[in-house]
Amino acid sequence: MNVSNAFLGAAPGVAAFNSLASLSGMSCRCRIGVRTTQTLINAKLVTASRLLDGLDAAIASNRLADWTGTAAEEYRTRLDRIARQSALLRDDMIATSRLLWSAGAA
Repeated sequence: MNVSNAFLGAAPGVAAFNSLASLSGMSCRCRIGVRTTQTLINAKLVTASRLLDGLDAAIASNRLADWTGTAAEEYRTRLDRIARQSALLRDDMIATSRLLWSAGAA
């Protein structure tokens, strides 16, 4: 599985999905709160994305193709289910990140 860089756009020293410049027109105190939340949540999304990358790689390389029988089939079925859940979680994280970085743009 390829390593996803979806969330690295907002890592320290790298431009985010949407620039914080969109917040420049905000005149309320919530501007600091938005920036703090963006930074905190983005850091957690980056970490989660990297963990999912590791999980996806482990699943791809540990299917135990030589193992046969009922238990082997159940094992691979469960691996496939975990891989699908990982993909769904990654999609939700990307959508959440986009929403988060659009805060203040409207």
